[in-house]
Amino acid sequence: MSARRDFLRVVAGQAVSGIGDGVNRIAVLWWARQTTGSDAIVVLVALATVLPTLAAAPLAGWLVDRLPRRALMLASDLVRFGTSGFLAWALWADVASTTMVVVVAVVAAASAAVFDPALLASVTLLVPEEELVSANSLLGGTGAVAGIIGPALGGVLVGITSSGTALFIDALTFLV
Repeated sequence: MSARRDFLRVVAGQAVSGIGDGVNRIAVLWWARQTTGSDAIVVLVALATVLPTLAAAPLAGWLVDRLPRRALMLASDLVRFGTSGFLAWALWADVASTTMVVVVAVVAAASAAVFDPALLASVTLLVPEEELVSANSLLGGTGAVAGIIGPALGGVLVGITSSGTALFIDALTFLV
């Protein structure tokens, strides 16, 4: 029973964090477009949020097999809390540069590359075998819904506040 409760807490936290990821994507890309006016810079920033995840995957799998998964997930969320909080501050202070945003995006993406396999590998420890299909479905469905809500919320937040405020809200999601 405790394992199921732990799994549901992880799913709920992942839902909030996934929404924050969508907010982050919109805020960072909006900042890049509004600040530079360059489509090439927008593409560069977008790639910086994706390519490190692919590049770090082999190392992430190795880490997940050798280190405590919970610790890896917490460390990953702390790193992403820090990157989003730092970017929020940099945008508010008007000191953000394209290079800074790309470097921070790379660090956040590499950190996410560790979180995701640690989460997936933890599912088997948190739910009984006969409930794995349902648990994985719930996790996947929650991620899909967060993938829709997050960017929509990001657009609203950027539209009514600023990219810095949206990134600050994203940072807070990692504390959940």
